[in-house]
Amino acid sequence: MKKDLFLMPFYLSRLWILSVPVACGVSCALVATRPVQEMSDAVAAIRAAREVQADVLSPDNFRQAMDLFEQAKREYRFKDFAIAKEHADDSRVLAEKAELDALLNGGARASSGDKIPDPLGEGFQSDQGSANALSKPKAEPYVYPTPTPVPAEEAVQRQIQEQGAANRVK
Repeated sequence: MKKDLFLMPFYLSRLWILSVPVACGVSCALVATRPVQEMSDAVAAIRAAREVQADVLSPDNFRQAMDLFEQAKREYRFKDFAIAKEHADDSRVLAEKAELDALLNGGARASSGDKIPDPLGEGFQSDQGSANALSKPKAEPYVYPTPTPVPAEEAVQRQIQEQGAANRVK
């Protein structure tokens, strides 16, 4: 018994020594850097490729770039940032290849006054001011018709009639 009490601090110190690296490893795994810059670069490359009509003049590379970017967004949502970064980088490279192929095949940049549809749709928002020129125009909000007011006496009579009809059905 005395031997066990003597060894107890030794076991606790060993437990402490083993738990510190495990705790550090877990905390480092929870704090992963998000590939925000890579995602933004991929968006810019896709927009540039769309601007020179790469979706028509180099459809294979452009489609692969869009597919990889969708995969990157999905992995980003699932917090798998390493794979999201790889897909975003690959998407950027393919979008740049599509842009170059489109320019070599006769594609031209749109003038600054032309509206270019957003290649990403409404799922991705950008904080850049230049992105507002590329975004879709905002639709007018639906105007709901104003309900006609019903006097209180008439409303009470309707309730009485509805209750009477419900009682007759039973």
